[in-house]
Amino acid sequence: MGALYAVSKKAKGGRKYHKKSTGTRGVPVPTLKDLGVSKKEMTEAQSLNSLPKDIFEGLLDGKITLADAKRRAKQKGMAEDAIYHAHS
Repeated sequence: MGALYAVSKKAKGGRKYHKKSTGTRGVPVPTLKDLGVSKKEMTEAQSLNSLPKDIFEGLLDGKITLADAKRRAKQKGMAEDAIYHAHS
């Protein structure tokens, strides 16, 4: 769900006084509410989508918990940042 959301058009919201739809060519873009998805669920899906592949696979296999996956991803990101800054 997070990967699909990342590449899809987003509803822009808008004000009550806007006469045009938020979609393209008269086809409205569905909102999260229209899709039955809460903001919290979408945030979680986007977090899962951003996990490195090896960590995500460990989560899917049940080898690690969600909290552990997030911790490992954060540590891995910090390690990658340190490597990048050491070489710049």
